[in-house]
Amino acid sequence: MIVKCFGARGSIPVSGAEFDEIGGNTTCVEVISDNDRIIIDAGSGIIKIGDNYCNEKIKNINLFITHYHFDHIIGLPFFRPMFNSDYKINIFGPSYKGKKVEDIIKNIIFPPAFPVDFKRLLKNKRFTFKTLEPGEEFNIGEIKIETISLSHPNGGLGYKFINNNKKFVFLTDNELDFKHKSGCSFKEYCDFSKNADLLIHDSEFLEKEYKASKSWGHSLFTSALDLAHCSKVKHFGLFHHNKCRSDSDVTKMIQDSIDYMNKNNMNFQISAISQNFEFEI
Repeated sequence: MIVKCFGARGSIPVSGAEFDEIGGNTTCVEVISDNDRIIIDAGSGIIKIGDNYCNEKIKNINLFITHYHFDHIIGLPFFRPMFNSDYKINIFGPSYKGKKVEDIIKNIIFPPAFPVDFKRLLKNKRFTFKTLEPGEEFNIGEIKIETISLSHPNGGLGYKFINNNKKFVFLTDNELDFKHKSGCSFKEYCDFSKNADLLIHDSEFLEKEYKASKSWGHSLFTSALDLAHCSKVKHFGLFHHNKCRSDSDVTKMIQDSIDYMNKNNMNFQISAISQNFEFEI
């Protein structure tokens, strides 16, 4: 599998020279196997993937949504394959208060917020929808997918992708030090991530920031490191960078992470996920 990131920012897209290295796009990650492609979340990073797919004529698209906060779907109305009848789009996502993924998306994007009414657009038979529940397991081609509930306001799903015994776990917008109604225990997230070749986890807050932001649905970066250690992962990626976090701030966070790892005898590789990150498992 190849994991490529097109957006690693949280809350809103940002721009400016101070964000060039990490990038300003919100959450969007692509998983590529020999014969299958999967997109995770439709933040502003999905716009670039849409351009790529149109140029490469990739016409069967699998889109997984973790949850429906705006930073994770803001790019969907600008995803070119949505409006091209040659493309088949399969959309997977969690339910919310009994509502299915199809109904949620249809009722998020419509005039006057956006000129195209998705209620009409998504009636086309080239769109399929699957509402997922925590603990569900299934395959897309050669890739096995497993799900777990996120500890986040309004819920959500984390995903594990397995191909040829290689594991990629994606847990963004997951608060490890506050259990939301939908959330799991630290041990459950540890078990879910066990022996992952790559774990990407929400690492938005420093300790001084978290004091004012507890229960917002995002994790202390040190708690995410604890999870990586507990899970015995091979490579860990800091993710969902705060909208105000400059490249130099992220560099300092990486150094603070290395210091924390050395202090606590942790042994795994670490990266700050940028929107140009690419990792082959």
